Amino acid sequence: GPAEQPVPSVNLVADFGGGAMFLLVGILSAVHARARTGVGQVIDAAMVDGATSLLTMVYTMLGDGYWADARAANLLDGGCPFYRTYRCADGGFVAVGALEPAFYADLVRGLGLAGHELSGGSRARHSAANSAGSIMDAQHDRAAWPELERLFADVFATRTVADWEDTFAGTTACVAPVRSLTQAMADPHLAARGVFTSVGGVVQPRAAPRFSATPELDPTPPRKSGQDTIEAFGAWGFSHERIDELLASGVLVQL
Repeated sequence: GPAEQPVPSVNLVADFGGGAMFLLVGILSAVHARARTGVGQVIDAAMVDGATSLLTMVYTMLGDGYWADARAANLLDGGCPFYRTYRCADGGFVAVGALEPAFYADLVRGLGLAGHELSGGSRARHSAANSAGSIMDAQHDRAAWPELERLFADVFATRTVADWEDTFAGTTACVAPVRSLTQAMADPHLAARGVFTSVGGVVQPRAAPRFSATPELDPTPPRKSGQDTIEAFGAWGFSHERIDELLASGVLVQL
């Protein structure tokens, strides 16, 4: 989140990423090990372990001195001018992920800044050995990042999201519109891949990943509460007589 205050990361990091995904990998690994050894095992898949494991790359960068222990101060956390979001003239946002030099060059050219020279004050902060007056040479010069951020923000604010989509179409600048949940459903690329499907009138993501040899099961609408009471209690070992008694007394309901 921003430097001023942390923001929630939805529950994708722990519940789904650090929890369910690591649990699934653990179960599949244990099943594979059982097939080879004949021995089963208990999986300890704590969400805090999984969420921390997802930060392995960041902790490696921190240990190597490439990551500052602060928010919005690093390459991938919004502190970098060529890896963050920018507001456009219509109030919408574009996301920029131009990490590689070729991507950064396309970004600068698309913004019309290819011939721009950094201000004297910004250059004065550079070491003599690493002086970079040209914006093209300043990508990884952190002393230039504040000026680059201001330049990029000012230019992006002059045109709409759609204008920038057209400008960067066919380039490797890694500039894309920030979609809302409903806008994402109509995104041309996602539509071409068939990312979303409609089940009972409710639009939802299709299952992932997809397999070349195993067909995808058609999703079905959620079952209504009480729709499968008899079947469920039978599977749990209740006799037909006992289920009938519970239904007659109103303890159970079968739709």
